[in-house]
Amino acid sequence: SDDGAQLLIGDRLVADNDGLHALLPVKGSIRLSAGKHQLTLWYFNGLKDGGLQLSLEGPDMALAPVTAAMFSHDEP
Repeated sequence: SDDGAQLLIGDRLVADNDGLHALLPVKGSIRLSAGKHQLTLWYFNGLKDGGLQLSLEGPDMALAPVTAAMFSHDEP
């Protein structure tokens, strides 16, 4: 992200890229069971340019960008 971002899956912080900085990659990992998982992504842009990229990889999946088709919305 350019500037800060935090990724939570469930209530677990998986990636923390907080602060004011240029586009800076950060990796995190979490072991997940099959099925749906709640994802929260916090992002802010504090200075000039902005940018946010989110990718994932798994045992049978090469690193690839997350797409809108990967999401669903369930009412709380």
